Amino acid sequence: MKRMMNFFTALAAILTVQLSVLVVGAESANGIYASNAELSQSEEFFVEIAVPPAENADTASVMVEFDENIFEVIEWNTEIAGGISNSGEGFFGLSAANAERKIELGSGIVFSAKMKVKEEAAKGEYSINLVKSSFCYVMDNGYEFKELWFPETTEIIVEISGNAVEEANAESSEKRLVSISNDNNSNVAVIICAIVIPLVVAGVMIRKKVIKIIDKD
Repeated sequence: MKRMMNFFTALAAILTVQLSVLVVGAESANGIYASNAELSQSEEFFVEIAVPPAENADTASVMVEFDENIFEVIEWNTEIAGGISNSGEGFFGLSAANAERKIELGSGIVFSAKMKVKEEAAKGEYSINLVKSSFCYVMDNGYEFKELWFPETTEIIVEISGNAVEEANAESSEKRLVSISNDNNSNVAVIICAIVIPLVVAGVMIRKKVIKIIDKD
């Protein structure tokens, strides 16, 4: 019984440590991130902007820029107090201004943009950059601002490898070629058998006749 209690105590301690690590990991997210850094043409993915817990703000300014020939925004519609969001060719962002500190940051905020690699995007490595990153409030003197956000990650490097559909078709075509090759090999084997077997039989029969003739002589 004592051993069992010790086991459960140790297990609880391990789970507590692991849970603490997960919580710390979640709280430490600070800046811009991508759901996938290796993408194919026409593939969709998410870009997330994480603001860690801080004091409440009254003003915000966020802007992300990227190569408009490579990526496009599918969905970016986020809401914060007194704010507006916008997106277009090569960017998405938001801004907010309030007379009071209405932007709640006590638990942090994560903004998410759904994006897509363009079908005609060239293969290579491309960056997505957080170029504006500010959550702040006006101090009591009425003219100074206190900045609340200092992102650790301001750039994502994404690798475009190719078209997933084309790669799948190429793999399918390769399989078909192998199948055709195997079928051809099988057909050749059948033809060879159809030719060789009668020749062998004929050779055996001729040999028997020759032997009979020799025996008579």
